[in-house]
Amino acid sequence: MCGIYGATTREQFTTLQKLNRNRGDFSQGCMYINPDKGFEVHKIPKKLMAEYAPPKRKKFDHYLGHSQAPTSGKRVFDPNTTHPFMVENWVVAHNGVLTNFKNLVNEFERPYENPVDSSIIPYIFYKLQDSFNNEIDVIVKGLEYLEGTFGLWIHNTETGSTFLAKCGVTLFADVYDNAFSSVCHNSLESLEEGTLYQLTKEGITGVATFDCDSPFFTV
Repeated sequence: MCGIYGATTREQFTTLQKLNRNRGDFSQGCMYINPDKGFEVHKIPKKLMAEYAPPKRKKFDHYLGHSQAPTSGKRVFDPNTTHPFMVENWVVAHNGVLTNFKNLVNEFERPYENPVDSSIIPYIFYKLQDSFNNEIDVIVKGLEYLEGTFGLWIHNTETGSTFLAKCGVTLFADVYDNAFSSVCHNSLESLEEGTLYQLTKEGITGVATFDCDSPFFTV
């Protein structure tokens, strides 16, 4: 089981980062988003996780993270199999297991190999984006292709928008300050299944709903 988390301050992010290591200590992936839509991605192996800390040299609007506990057969650290995964303008970190991963690879005719099921998600968004007028519709349609369980943070580098979604997993948030975590902490409250949330200046806001195809989901 992996963990996803995020915050708008370095201090809060560091707290959530430590909590989520209990859900995955194989590797860690972080994305730091600048006010001008720029970003940095850091991928850290297990041997460096204890001493790693977010950079102090820059101001970031959002700090996004992922702690990995691999569900595939690959167990050697490799940046290509470490979250977050990026395809063009889509960046995704995933907690959960997709039961239809091989079918999705075939359906969307993905041209590259990656054994991690999560790697297909940003590719789906990329392939769908020309068929819809806005990124929310793209994400909703993409999520409805997924079977199994997922907690996601999704970032679009072109628009600078960040989204959250869950299906069959834990995901908690403080809707007022944009903090979220797979592990509950202090004021964080559970997010709703089948709702797409966006991180905004006003806080975490529900912007759409999607069909949630998980064996643990009930209406």
